[in-house]
Amino acid sequence: MNNDKCFITEYPVQKKTELIEDEVSKKLYMAYSIKINEKEIWFRFYGMNWSDWENNSVVKSNRHIFIGLILNEKWPISQNTIIDESILDQILLSSNYPKTHKEKLDNLLIHISIQQNFDGDSIKEKDLRESYKKLYFKHVTELIFYLKTLIKSDLIDSTPINGDLQLVNLSFKGLEYIVDLESNGKNSNNCFIAMSFDDDDKEIYINGIQPAIVETGFTPIIVNEAHTNSDQTINDRIIADIKRSRFIIADFTKNKHGVYFEAGYAAGRGLKVIYTCNRKDKKDLHFDTKHYQHIFYDTPEELKQKLIYKIEAWIKD
Repeated sequence: MNNDKCFITEYPVQKKTELIEDEVSKKLYMAYSIKINEKEIWFRFYGMNWSDWENNSVVKSNRHIFIGLILNEKWPISQNTIIDESILDQILLSSNYPKTHKEKLDNLLIHISIQQNFDGDSIKEKDLRESYKKLYFKHVTELIFYLKTLIKSDLIDSTPINGDLQLVNLSFKGLEYIVDLESNGKNSNNCFIAMSFDDDDKEIYINGIQPAIVETGFTPIIVNEAHTNSDQTINDRIIADIKRSRFIIADFTKNKHGVYFEAGYAAGRGLKVIYTCNRKDKKDLHFDTKHYQHIFYDTPEELKQKLIYKIEAWIKD
């Protein structure tokens, strides 16, 4: 056990159990824990062969993404979930992390902006290199490539010190670029709402979802037939509004098919999705989403409070 490493992070295994039989599937799974920043994290994987998971192609190809999600405390499943390859695929599909070259570049620039205490403040390149895993880069060399691209694009200024090490800070052009990012899409203050809009569901929105969004400083965006112009299809409007949203709340009460579509589309674009459902409909959740963490509630007021906690902890980070 002393030589075992976590399949996902390659961090040393701290604790490890004997093989356990899942009460539902009756299949065997292994469980082990690692420690990150003094916090114990447990993983559970179906299967009996340790080397099969170590050499799994999904794990090996996407380890940097999984590590980034964990280090940023954005791992989307509970520690009690037993992982198989399909769940790893769902994590890659639904989690919020930089997927394109531009998103990697923007994420690095935003990180530098956050590290600055004031406009013009300088950040050590050494500190950036040490953060490459948290920024979802495969290797520090990849981070340096994007850093040099930001310099060549005049989005950051750099000052050489002690050989290769540099001090970097956002240029005025970079500051303007950040402002533009914050006013569009994933960095906007918009929250798209996917839910049933039947008359008897209005209370969920009015007393639960809407006040939670507003009280945390965001703007709720809803789309139904009553809000759609006659020259637009509802799907066009939904897609356009999801694109200009920072995150979405998907309420699966009544198990509406449209909510699955909207949540799936948003997740595919890399937006954060908060899953909610009235407790009475918990049993009807589809297999594809039920292993994700949901906020279950009995009343709109309970939903409101739980949403406020979730948004403050997960969205405003």
